[in-house]
Amino acid sequence: MKQKKGHDSRKGIKRRIVFLKSLILLILTISLFYITQAAFSVMDEEQKFRKQEILLEQEHQRKIVLESDLQKLDDPEYVRQYAREKFHYTSEDEILFRLPKEEVLDEKTTENQ
Repeated sequence: MKQKKGHDSRKGIKRRIVFLKSLILLILTISLFYITQAAFSVMDEEQKFRKQEILLEQEHQRKIVLESDLQKLDDPEYVRQYAREKFHYTSEDEILFRLPKEEVLDEKTTENQ
């Protein structure tokens, strides 16, 4: 009987050890899952942050271009040239001839050959 009692206590200890190992493994698995989720969340936020930085840099470059254009508008010669190109403005002694775009392209290809 003593052997049976000792044998039962060994089984109980082994069961407790297996249970504790399983519990520790479960805790580690759950912890790893949450750590992985947090890492993916951080990477997602970093990616969003980088996109925002790129957009900010693009807007900054656009602002620089617009400020440059604004400064150019202070120059009367630039305004005159811009009006001539954009709105086909002419002086009193000039005549404006409009050519279809297709003819202009045909002339350019003919000249290149």
